[in-house]
Amino acid sequence: MVLISILGYQKEAEAALADIIRRIGAGNLTYEPSGNTAKGGALFLSAIFDYLKSVRQPKAPEEWKGGLVGIVIDEAVLNTRDYKVARDFIISRFFIKAVVSLPPDAFQFLARTTAKTSILLLAKKPDPSVVQRDPVFYAKAEVIGYTSSGITERNDLPAINTLFDEWRESIQHLYKDEILNQKMATKLTEKLSVKSDQIYFYKIDVGNSTERLDFSYRRMRDIVNSLVNSVKLGDLLENIVRIPEEKDIHEYAFVSSIDGRVRSKGEQDLAYSEKDLRQIKKGDILLSGIDVVKGAIGVVGVDCDGLVVSKEFFTLRPKANAAKSVLPEYVVCLLRSPRMREIIEGTVTGVSNRTRIEDIGRFLDLPLSAPADMANQRKITSRLLAAYKAQDEARAALAEIEASVG
Repeated sequence: MVLISILGYQKEAEAALADIIRRIGAGNLTYEPSGNTAKGGALFLSAIFDYLKSVRQPKAPEEWKGGLVGIVIDEAVLNTRDYKVARDFIISRFFIKAVVSLPPDAFQFLARTTAKTSILLLAKKPDPSVVQRDPVFYAKAEVIGYTSSGITERNDLPAINTLFDEWRESIQHLYKDEILNQKMATKLTEKLSVKSDQIYFYKIDVGNSTERLDFSYRRMRDIVNSLVNSVKLGDLLENIVRIPEEKDIHEYAFVSSIDGRVRSKGEQDLAYSEKDLRQIKKGDILLSGIDVVKGAIGVVGVDCDGLVVSKEFFTLRPKANAAKSVLPEYVVCLLRSPRMREIIEGTVTGVSNRTRIEDIGRFLDLPLSAPADMANQRKITSRLLAAYKAQDEARAALAEIEASVG
């Protein structure tokens, strides 16, 4: 009886395996996230696909016929390696109609979360083998009627919605016998892009195995492609790792995202082993791997020479062959510039408003505008140092005032 039972289970298993092999060959599989820590948006993708109608508007062009869904999703699903399978599922099972990036504080006031999210608008595909031809409507909302502290009258979503409606109505009239007029579609995207610097249009690259779907990545690609005279950051700088000597208590440093200055945090008895600490030296470029997008990059001064930071920080110095052609303070000004911060934002990934550098090698691969000549670098550096001096004098004056009235 036991043998018969085992043989029965074996036949069931072989039949199930044959069915799976057949479905793999036909591309007829459903995405099912593994583990128990997947983002909620990813967990719902499979169910959403099953619930949607294959044909919602029979007379519409193919990419607009299927059932539509709008979903707010954690941007980790759109940009991290852990969710590549989820992105593959999205691209193969849906036409991506829109991706709207929301601000980090979109849900902080009501839900007490700073998770970075986006709105996805998806249309169900009739067949996974069909390749999307429409460009994707990308937009960024800086504010959505709420801030971290409450309600505000500022809201970018109505204007974005108006532009999307214009796009949706116009693009559907550019089809003839299910063929999209690509020339007219390009003209349409150019016309709408002029109306707002918060929207972009992109083609899905189905052949790119690392395809990211977030707004920041797409904007970064546009900026990089527009750079005419550029160099790699790694052509100028190299990563330096110094492990400090073993001590009971270390004096720690940090770099401010507000003004890009490196300061001491004082002596702290933190639970770090020396191998997880980095020693910094005067002239280092110190950057926070977590807050680099916010501008946490600065040059180590003599007052912080020899202090330590956690391994979440990276220390860079000009290469030997670049030391006479680039000043650290000038490089910091470049990296903290608005355009460079947009490039950095499109490179780092993360699950909240504290995105991070995962690989310093990739960071050093970033392109940036070729440095100015040394005379201009010295001029800019001199102005920066003068601003720091004025800042210190203002702080000292305020301290004196407070002490005099205390």
